[in-house]
Amino acid sequence: MTEYFNRDGHISDAGFSALISGGADELKRLELAEHLSFCDDCVLRYSQLLCEDTLITPPHPITESILKRVKNRVRVLFFNRYVTAAAAACIAMVLWVTGVLGMQSIPTENDRFSLVNSAQKITQSTVKFSESVSDSVSKIFRSIENFDWKEVLKNEKK
Repeated sequence: MTEYFNRDGHISDAGFSALISGGADELKRLELAEHLSFCDDCVLRYSQLLCEDTLITPPHPITESILKRVKNRVRVLFFNRYVTAAAAACIAMVLWVTGVLGMQSIPTENDRFSLVNSAQKITQSTVKFSESVSDSVSKIFRSIENFDWKEVLKNEKK
């Protein structure tokens, strides 16, 4: 008869192999599972036995391509933040120069109409500007992807 527990009360090697292979009957599996529910040492050993599988390595290393994509994404996010801040500063300057921010009196109907037209023109020009900047940035990043940074770094070290 196979002993599933050692004399000290922990699961034996035969108990672990029966638990992993499914060779124990229902009652023994319940006893082993109950012991695992409160014994941290046996859970640790059981998880180590389960994790002894061979790790599969990919045929091509993917770290470089992933890092390249992450760097490009960081550049785009960084640039977009500064473009947004620059666009907000430009809008504030336009509003300040046109006198919209300095109005002291209550605007009339004609003033409101001209303000709406000005706001629409500013919005349209801002959208065109941001689209052109975004296209330019995309072109720059596409050209950077094909650039050989390793060669530049080698030249810097020299």
